[in-house]
Amino acid sequence: MGLLGRVVFLKRLREELLEKRKQGATELQLDEIDKQIRKINLEIQNMRKLME
Repeated sequence: MGLLGRVVFLKRLREELLEKRKQGATELQLDEIDKQIRKINLEIQNMRKLME
């Protein structure tokens, strides 16, 4: 259940970052948001592999 909870947390965090991105930001902020989203996506993928 710990991995599933972490995946849910990461998905919510990703949604918040996407919302921030839509609200507009400087180019530097957009780059940082994109980096964080990529890291979250990779972590979610790795966790899904572990759950299989």
